[in-house]
Amino acid sequence: MIQHLFNGPRHGAIYLIIFLFAWHGGVWGDVQSSARQEYMNEILSKTLERYHYVDQSIDDNFSKRVFQLFLNHIDPNKSFLTDQHRIELQAYEYKIDNDIRNNTFYFYNLCLLRLSEQIEFSQSVYKSVIQQDIDLDAEAFMETDPDKKTYAKNNAELTKRWKTTIQYQVAQNYITLYKEAYPSRNELVIEETLTLEARLKTKKDVDRRFKRLIEKKELDYFTAYLDTMTRAFGPHTSYLPPEEKEDFDINMTGKLEGIGAILKESDGFIKVVRIIPGSASWRQGELGAEDVILNVSSPGEEPISVIEAPVRDAVKLIRGPKGTTVNLTVKKPSGIIKTIPIQRDIVVIKSAYAKSGVFSVGDQRYGYINLPSFYRDFEDNKNQNAADDIKDALLALNQTQGLILDLRNNGGGSLKDAVDITGFFIEDGPVVQVSDNLSRKDVYKDDDDAIVYDRPLIVLVNPFSASASEIVAAALQDYGRAIILGNAHTFGKGTVQKVVNLDKMLFRLESSPLGFIKITIQEYFRINGQSTQFKGVVPDIVYPGEYDYLDIGEKELKFAFKGSATTPARYSIWQKKQDASGVIARSYDRLKDNPAVAVISDYNDFMAKQRDGSNRSIQISSLWKNMMAIKEKNEALESIEIATSFSEYSSIEPSLDSLSDQRDREEFDKWTKSFDNDVMLNEALNILSDLHQPLATQAMAN
Repeated sequence: MIQHLFNGPRHGAIYLIIFLFAWHGGVWGDVQSSARQEYMNEILSKTLERYHYVDQSIDDNFSKRVFQLFLNHIDPNKSFLTDQHRIELQAYEYKIDNDIRNNTFYFYNLCLLRLSEQIEFSQSVYKSVIQQDIDLDAEAFMETDPDKKTYAKNNAELTKRWKTTIQYQVAQNYITLYKEAYPSRNELVIEETLTLEARLKTKKDVDRRFKRLIEKKELDYFTAYLDTMTRAFGPHTSYLPPEEKEDFDINMTGKLEGIGAILKESDGFIKVVRIIPGSASWRQGELGAEDVILNVSSPGEEPISVIEAPVRDAVKLIRGPKGTTVNLTVKKPSGIIKTIPIQRDIVVIKSAYAKSGVFSVGDQRYGYINLPSFYRDFEDNKNQNAADDIKDALLALNQTQGLILDLRNNGGGSLKDAVDITGFFIEDGPVVQVSDNLSRKDVYKDDDDAIVYDRPLIVLVNPFSASASEIVAAALQDYGRAIILGNAHTFGKGTVQKVVNLDKMLFRLESSPLGFIKITIQEYFRINGQSTQFKGVVPDIVYPGEYDYLDIGEKELKFAFKGSATTPARYSIWQKKQDASGVIARSYDRLKDNPAVAVISDYNDFMAKQRDGSNRSIQISSLWKNMMAIKEKNEALESIEIATSFSEYSSIEPSLDSLSDQRDREEFDKWTKSFDNDVMLNEALNILSDLHQPLATQAMAN
């Protein structure tokens, strides 16, 4: 039976949830035998061509994709290879498909040979540069966006680039040390002692980086080569060596230990993809999606750089015993660098269950449900699940005049719960359509004509709402059952993956495990026949958000499938659907006059200019000035004050009596306090008031 993996945004890399148990699985050894390489190449290529949802051939176009992906993997920041090497390797750009068919590895072997030579050359350059005096105020420019960076023309230009890189890293380390020493200062002063300390810190970081590269095993490179073969089919298709399969075996109703963050490698950096609801990171509240982890340390110990480190190496540094603290130095999407202390703990999923309560707005009462994920125990359906919890909440909120269902930052989960929850708001009918690569289509329906909640409904979404969240939002939008309020679009993941054990596909025995392939096998469609893949769900009312300047979503992933369409399912529009055009117009009028929205828009404009001006001066005075400008904009964003729409929030779940633990109470108080400055939530309450007014007027007329 196919297990649906509606579990959130994936960014085409090997994902790891940080937790504390031993890694299991077969070990292949340091060097792959040629026979084993050939066998892995053959079984992977045949599996991809046969089972992948999007019909693709291993041809010249596929070869070009592998070429781009593998070069980017082995040298993401263009620190080693030059344009001369790119031209040499480009001879294979349209021949990798021949390599795959003929079980040869000419491109792969030449890449590793040239990379090894260039690492040795670059290390010699770096050792020379770091011993020289470094003028931190020397005028120099550097492209900070890896996607815009070009290869150095030759080794002479690469040498200059390394000099610039070292100046930049020493300057950044100096600013970090300076802020730690003088946190209240707004003016930068160059001190000899701190300059020396910054140089020593840079030397240790870069020494460690080269040590990692030199000690990297051929097995690691070959695993990456296999992964680029799979990702050339799409960002959610990937190869998993045996020891990494555990990342997909997490029972979301149990307990995990660690910090609870899903990470990926991106352009040589360790980036946070998602925070696990209920985890230590989730409770601490500062680490977030799109953060880049630069350094890891324990209290009182020297930070260790994880730049260009494999995810697994970063995990080894981050994980540790429950109750201990790990310090993560991260670069926020805004550019601000900060150190976040996180106490390692068990991820208790209970704290991530649905929360519900009532907002008082004048003499009206509006329900609120926050759903962090669509959780379910697939091993035992009797255990707690999202659908049952939402149903209980709706029954408790049945006397309210309207409801807000908050799916922001909900990365997905159980398809069954998505269908069931949608069914609570409609009589019956289709919820989502699913098609495979043989054009076989299933329609998942709500067969129960009972309606649990029939009052006005607002659904909140943002760019991190994905998969199952998009199914619910899209269905309620198509039925005319809810007004969707959110940022420009949801994530846009409209495909289904299956994890396949390659050992079970063998026609002959092998002495050690081959690993797994996570492969896209299906696409799901809205009931109107359109796909949420690539473009996501576009809200009925679009409000600006603090991440608008970032390129987030399926459409930003390399080689993402653009989605298709199918015939609409048969369904009827919600009988009580109101004409919301006037309500939407009033909401946009409020948006224009909302000072908080103006601050958010100004922040996005500023950050977009920062992103576009990525080729910037690395003169330390320029870096400091830029950092202070970003800090000012972030402080303005964090200090937004709005006229709250409600007078009181009364919690139903969790009940205040159940919060006996002091930490639980503090987390709950912090969460409810955030409502005061939640622009979108307060606007949702305004919209419900607008929707309720015609109903009240009609009741008076009757």
